[in-house]
Amino acid sequence: MARKSLKEVLTDSGIFFPDNNTGQITPTGLRTWIAELIGAISPGYAYIVRPGPTVQAMTAVPAALVFDTATVTNSGQADYTANAAAGEIVRVERGTTRLTFTADITPPTNSNSNLTFTLFKNGVATVWRVSVTLTAIAVKESVSMSMIDYNSSAAIYTMHASSNANGNYSFSEMELVAEVVPVWEYI
Repeated sequence: MARKSLKEVLTDSGIFFPDNNTGQITPTGLRTWIAELIGAISPGYAYIVRPGPTVQAMTAVPAALVFDTATVTNSGQADYTANAAAGEIVRVERGTTRLTFTADITPPTNSNSNLTFTLFKNGVATVWRVSVTLTAIAVKESVSMSMIDYNSSAAIYTMHASSNANGNYSFSEMELVAEVVPVWEYI
């Protein structure tokens, strides 16, 4: 059963619970409606993680970040799949998705640089991005950002990074999390 919006569940209540003067409310209808409600509000999420530290080469061209492990928890719906090696989380069911990205980064030695992280959706850069300035003394810096994708169609999400200074950057404690957000109505 596809995940429904809360508005759709409310509309279905009129179908499953008509005036009961004629005995039209059935146990099957009640069970179906309750399952729809639970499905509409149940959590579902996927995340990909790179505990690290792991080195990845960065250039001015955005490169997909590679992760080590993937976990998917679906709540009776097939909301997501995840592929750590490809660095992607796939939204396979309609819905609204909240994405959260965090990472610790250590720059190459003797390199002042800016690293920019951009969320890609279906292979195209989005407006969601965050930058961090890294210093030559190889101090670890942290970055994080949260995004919400209201477009309800299925999508492939990947996190890319680029740098103004080519080099091998060390990533650790990096994760990308996608979670279902129950909504009143899908856009």
